[in-house]
This record gives sequence, C-alpha cells and structure tokens, in this order.
Amino acid sequence: MIDPFRYGLPERVFLLQTRSKVVVRAANHRTRARPGYQERRIAERSATFDIVGVHVRGFSDSLQLGWNCPAPRAARGHAIHLRLSTMIRSPRSRRPSTAVPLALLAILGGPVALQAQPTGLVSHDAATRFGLVRAWATQAAVDPARGEIQAVTLHVHSKESRASYELRVGDLRRIYAEDEPDADGLPIGKDGAKKRADLEAERLTLRGAAAEVVEHVVPIATLFITTDQGALDAIDGETGRRLWSVQVGPPGHPMSAAAAENDRVAVVHGSMLHVLDRKDGRTLSKRRTRHVPVAGPALSRELVFLPMINGALEIYSATDLGAPVAAYHGLGHAMESPIVTPSIAAWTTNRGYLYVAAAHSRSIRYRIEATKAFVGGPTAWGKRVFAASIDGYVYCVNEASGTIAWTRSLGEPIVRSPVVLGDALFAVDSTNHLFHVATADGSIVWTAPDVRQILAASATHLFAVDRLERLVILDLASGTRVSNMADVLPDIRLTNMRTDRVYLATRSGLLQCLRPIEAIYPTLHVDPREAEAASEPAKPADAPPSSTDAAPAADDPFGAPKPPAAGGAAPMPRGSDPFGAPPAGTDGEETGK
Repeated sequence: MIDPFRYGLPERVFLLQTRSKVVVRAANHRTRARPGYQERRIAERSATFDIVGVHVRGFSDSLQLGWNCPAPRAARGHAIHLRLSTMIRSPRSRRPSTAVPLALLAILGGPVALQAQPTGLVSHDAATRFGLVRAWATQAAVDPARGEIQAVTLHVHSKESRASYELRVGDLRRIYAEDEPDADGLPIGKDGAKKRADLEAERLTLRGAAAEVVEHVVPIATLFITTDQGALDAIDGETGRRLWSVQVGPPGHPMSAAAAENDRVAVVHGSMLHVLDRKDGRTLSKRRTRHVPVAGPALSRELVFLPMINGALEIYSATDLGAPVAAYHGLGHAMESPIVTPSIAAWTTNRGYLYVAAAHSRSIRYRIEATKAFVGGPTAWGKRVFAASIDGYVYCVNEASGTIAWTRSLGEPIVRSPVVLGDALFAVDSTNHLFHVATADGSIVWTAPDVRQILAASATHLFAVDRLERLVILDLASGTRVSNMADVLPDIRLTNMRTDRVYLATRSGLLQCLRPIEAIYPTLHVDPREAEAASEPAKPADAPPSSTDAAPAADDPFGAPKPPAAGGAAPMPRGSDPFGAPPAGTDGEETGK
C-alpha cells in the first residue's frame, strides 16, 4: 500500500496495487484516516482504474489512470493524473526506495497496458496522413457520467471579425493576433497586434532579412452546444476556447439545438423558450410556449420562428417574448427547424409544402406544393430557395416571386437537407449516392457512391462521411475519391456550410476541429445576400407594443399583415388573416381555407 497523498480534493487517497489495476479508496479528510485504520471509516468511495501510463522522475511518480467503472466526481473514459506528494521510503532504511517505481514499470510492461483508452479523438498522425490537422480539441461543460450532448450548431458573425497579422520571413511564419494577452493579461487589440508585428518586421529588416506583414481578417465563428442537463456552451470555432457556459434550466427536460444571429441566441428547454445575449449568455427574456415544439427555433433580428407538433408555426418578438404571439397553421407540420436569411424565413412540412415568410414581419409570401412529403428542411443561397422531397425531386424556387426555376429528379428518396455552396448543390439520396447539381439549371455535374453526409468543403475538396461512418475526401471538381480514413468518426458530425472546418463531437462532450494543413485561416463560403446585409447599417429593433395601444403600429412585425407578394407560385388567401386563431377542428390545416 502506498502512503496517503493528495488527490486535488479534501480527502485522503490510498492506492492498492493489483497487477494491471489500481484501486483507489477515499475517506473523508476529517476522519484523518491512516493505513490500517478501521475499514468502516474508509471506503466512502471506491473505484477501479486501468493504468494507462506512468512517468518516473527520480522518486516523484506520476500515474496516468483511466476509469474502469462509474464513480462520483469523475468521468468515464478520461485519464486522471495522480502525483505522489511524498517520497516513498523503504521500511528498513531512511533512503528513498525504488521498489514502487520498479513495480509500476513491471505492471506496465505488457503491450496492452501501454495502450491509451479510446477517447473519440482523431489522432494527429491519422489526420496528417490525409492532409488534415487537428486544430483544437476541448471538453464541453457536460458530465459524461450523467449527461450527453444534444446538438451542436455553428454561427458565423456577419459583422464582427478577428484581425491577425502574419509576419513572413521566407518560409517562416509568425502570427500576432488581437486576442493575445499583454503583461496584465488583457487582449492587446488590433492596434497592439499590428504594432508588435511591425516592430518585429522592422527589427528583422535591419538585420538584412526580407520581412513582410500581411493582415488577415476572419469573421468570428461560434459553436453553440446544448446538453440534456440544461446547459448551453459557447465555444470559439477557430481556437476551441470556451467563451461562456450557462445553465438554461434544470436537467431532465429535452433541449433543442440553439439558433443564433449576430446579437442573440434562442433555445427551447422543455416548454420554455429562452432568448440569451450572444456575447455573455445572459438571459434577455423567456416565456412558455403555447404548444409542444417539434424542432428547434430559427432566429432573425426581430423574430423567433418555432414549429409546433400540432402543425402551427408560432412567431415571437425576439426583443420582447411577452409581446403578442403570431401563429400560422399550415398543411402538415415541420420536420426540421426553419431557415432564416436576411429577407425570408422558410420551412417545409410532411405534407409536401414549402412555405416562405418575411423574415422581419408576420406576412406569408407564398407556398410551393410538391408531389410528396419533405423530410429534410430547405436551404437558401443567393436569391433562391432549394428543397428536396422523398420522391427524389429537387426544387429550385426564386425567392422574390415564388416561381419554380427548375426541378430535377435524382431517382431515389432524399431525406436530408441539400447543401449549397456557391454554384453547386449537393444532395444525398437514401442509397447513399451523392449528387453534384448545378444551381443555375439543375444539371447533374457528377455523382459519387457511398456517401452518407456532407461535412464541409474547402476550395478544392469535399469532406464527407461514408456508410461505414468514416471520413472521406472527394475532389470537388470531379467527385473522385481522394482518400478515406480508417477510423470511425464520433457520433455527432456537424454539416458546415460556412467554412472549411470539420467539427466532430462525442455524446460525452469531447469536441474537436479538423482543418486542411495549409488552411491556417478558414476558407469562407459567403452567401451574396449576407455580404450585402453586412454592408448595410443595422436597423433599430421595433419597440414592443404598450398596453395602452389601441392597435399595433403598421411597421410593427405583429401589426396588420402586408399583402402577399404578387406572382407567387401559390399566393396565400386574401380573405383572412393567416395568423389568426385556427377554427375549431382545423388543427394542422391552413387557416382561411
């Protein structure tokens, strides 16, 4: 038995050696338990570890232990480092004894004992073989022994960005970022980073080196992680640094994926809709929904769109959840969250309808009817909206008029949302065939077999998942398979339409980011509409209606509805307010029919 030592907690810990196992028994520190003390005063907690590593420096030993069974205050599958705080002495001599370190090395002598426990991470070596590098890895704020991740979403800010200055001297690179700390631990800022880079370039130039400084401005990307324990995490998508973590509600309630825009984040916990500040996670407002949500919310600058299980789409003011609620009862109910662009909100239903509404008012513009149901949600790019139905058809709709630009049959059911990047649309059918379709006319450019999900795309390659849940890399121009990774990917894989970063996560909360080796800075896929919206000044939020108002103002998003857009594929009826309360017995049917 090894002498007592500290374990980072207010308790004594004892190690009992057994071949390739180490048993840790802890007693409360107040009992001042000693080796050989009564057994009843010990064993308040007990757990068994696998020894997966050892570091010996003189007589200060560091054991790397992995949990082999559930135990309090510890996470299964994660290594724990324990360091002996006292020198182990031989009972017959005052000199330090080497018996314990040698015994530990003997225990770890087998090849199996030296192998680390699986963690869900893609190793650096495995990533490098395929031209990738693990940019970062971190742990979400979730206890793997009690909870798990529910969803991961990505938001790229359309106005805020991070500046960095790259100092180049031949093939050498040195980056000065604005978030680097100064002597007081505060960020140096954009001016401070530029000053440091310029001073170093000047110093190298005086020494005869050809130095140049290149400025890089990258929009801020944030990952939002929701857990079944009621927690919401915000993590920097480029560095993996945790920005903030808040407890939205108590554990035990379902939690939706988070929706974000430049200023706010919306999430549903149980039957409560929460709107939080994007910068610090502070709760701005919350309210109970009128019905049970069937998917997560969508968020514009002024409105929150939330689909319900009864077929209704409820619309709330993002700035004041206590404002009157608008509701639209269409045909069928949504299977996924709506999408929001700078001008529209769109969603599909299980009865084969695509609905398009204004993003900043409660008016419905038009609807498109398909021959079969939609399972995946719509996608928007440029001034067009795309959707795919279970009969294998892909629809391209002009956003402004609602007219169908083209349709394309791919032959097999499509149950995932199509992915659009510039002039390319990617759709995966139920037989795991990937289709590259031109967004201009709907022509098929190429097809690739054995692809289940799109993950991300760089300037030259497409990253995807095959039917064996492995990472595959395709040539973006031809669709030929460049390589595939032998390791099985974690459970959660984010489809990233905004950058070339591959985001992966395990249910236990381990997140990682893979990127191409040469892509120190991300390749951005910028929607032309978002670029235009980013150049426009932000509009002030509408004031919430007061209790003394006789009727909402005309420019209020909950005021009188605007007339539907003319020329739509199927204009909405003019005779009734589509947001009024549905008549009795029409739950899930379109109001006004």
